[in-house]
Amino acid sequence: MWTLYDLPLNPDAGIGTRYNPNDGTDWSLGVKTYGPPLNKATAAGSDEVMRAFIVNGTDRMPAFKYYLKPAEIDAIIAYVRTVPVPAAPAPSAQK
Repeated sequence: MWTLYDLPLNPDAGIGTRYNPNDGTDWSLGVKTYGPPLNKATAAGSDEVMRAFIVNGTDRMPAFKYYLKPAEIDAIIAYVRTVPVPAAPAPSAQK
């Protein structure tokens, strides 16, 4: 299982500061993603649905049932449940 210390160092933020993927920074760098946004609302908030996706895979994601132990899958689900749902963008104030 990974920890915060597995994240790369952030040289712009000072010595020993690590990148935080949840700090509101756009980490996409313009790269197109193919999966859904992962946050506490993923899989309609159902841990069992998320577990089924991880274990069995989908057309665009491999199954991990032979690669991850049940405790590792539980840890992934627990982590995703800590990621807040992004706020909806504010409506444009154009007239």
